[in-house]
Amino acid sequence: VTAAKLYVFGECGIDLPAGPSEVCVLADETADPRLVAVDLLSQAEHGPDSPAVLVTADDTLFDRVEQELSTLLEQLSRREILEQALTDHGMMVLAPDHEEAIRFVDDYAPEHATILTA
Repeated sequence: VTAAKLYVFGECGIDLPAGPSEVCVLADETADPRLVAVDLLSQAEHGPDSPAVLVTADDTLFDRVEQELSTLLEQLSRREILEQALTDHGMMVLAPDHEEAIRFVDDYAPEHATILTA
């Protein structure tokens, strides 16, 4: 996206060159771990400085998302960028309860928030 915007810059109006993106996923025990992992990766692939954060109070979901991330990373061509983004700017937060998870997301105030709860 950035390359395309810079290519046409001066020929037509653009908003801004694309930069890092950021997502925080708030998920509970009803969330699909694969969907959570895909959402995290879809933002992390914007670049190695793109934060991707999971916040949950469910330890089973936490573990399953971690497994899905490992599985998906093995299959993706942008693996190096994704791994760098997740290592340097990713975070998985296991909150003591759902209310504390909500408070964390509110305080974190991400660019993009995904809510996967019942």
